[in-house]
Amino acid sequence: MPNSSRRLEKYAEDIVSTLLYTTLQSGGIRSTAVDHAASHIGKASGLLLLLRSLSCHARKSRQGSYIPIEMALKHKLLVKEGGRSYVQFDSPGGSLSDAVFEMASVANAHLEKARQLAGTMPVEARLVLLPSVLAQVLLDTLKKVEFNVFEPMLSRGIICVPPMWYQIKVKWHSWRRKY
Repeated sequence: MPNSSRRLEKYAEDIVSTLLYTTLQSGGIRSTAVDHAASHIGKASGLLLLLRSLSCHARKSRQGSYIPIEMALKHKLLVKEGGRSYVQFDSPGGSLSDAVFEMASVANAHLEKARQLAGTMPVEARLVLLPSVLAQVLLDTLKKVEFNVFEPMLSRGIICVPPMWYQIKVKWHSWRRKY
């Protein structure tokens, strides 16, 4: 379990942003603004994918492995037993939905920061940053299910969005050169 949301953001950046950096470099796109936007999109995407996987991890008894200790304490999800601490999703008086909302808010802030940088980068870089569309779909879906990661609707289709609609959405953003 990460100690703080900052460590979790760093983990998300190390995993997802690195893929974006590599894709940008392989396309010959080198820009501080682009790298900065890729960093924010990677953090947002990584955090949202970790939230999306919480229910799967719970079924495999890796309870709350990606909820930072600080958030688990704040939302009364942290249980200490036998010298070990772990997150209990159905903790009495705890609110997993509030913790998920808080993490999703951090991801949303990163998406907003990335979008603010759109005007300062080359057009060809915007296509590489299209994973932000998936991140936005994940955010919208979590909002739709009131940040309940155990909502059965989350397991249907592409994150509650029909596959064709998702493809149209990505194509629309690609055509408009927006991410």
